[in-house]
Amino acid sequence: MSNDTRVNTKVVAVTLGVVGSLYLLGISIIAMSSEVYGHNVVEFIMTVYPGYALSLVGIIYGMFWAFLDGAIFGIVFSFIYNQVLKCPCFK
Repeated sequence: MSNDTRVNTKVVAVTLGVVGSLYLLGISIIAMSSEVYGHNVVEFIMTVYPGYALSLVGIIYGMFWAFLDGAIFGIVFSFIYNQVLKCPCFK
């Protein structure tokens, strides 16, 4: 492998942040439209993300935290991935 296969940290961070936010939005919409499905996930997310609730403002807070989580994971993942590519065993 060459250094051409490195990933762009900013792109990975933003992409995973958007995916996390959209996932949270989808789960929230499903939970709001159903009386049973998705509520266990929502209750768990409420314990992790401060301010998240099944309301417009709560969903916006949750999407912010989900974006932040995804972006941090993307930064860490791409850093580790790029460091592994520098390993002499891949040259």
